[in-house]
Amino acid sequence: MMLRHMELHSHADSVEGAVLETIKEGQVLTGDLGGRSTCSEFTQEICRKLE
Repeated sequence: MMLRHMELHSHADSVEGAVLETIKEGQVLTGDLGGRSTCSEFTQEICRKLE
């Protein structure tokens, strides 16, 4: 939401897509999403997808 507020819509779309793809794959999920990964591992996976 912050990126959209700053009118960086393409960046926001990229981050949102990486998050949704990570969740859909179901391999690197935090406990609140039904997985056992840490927040750092979840974030690293999202960053990997953005590279």
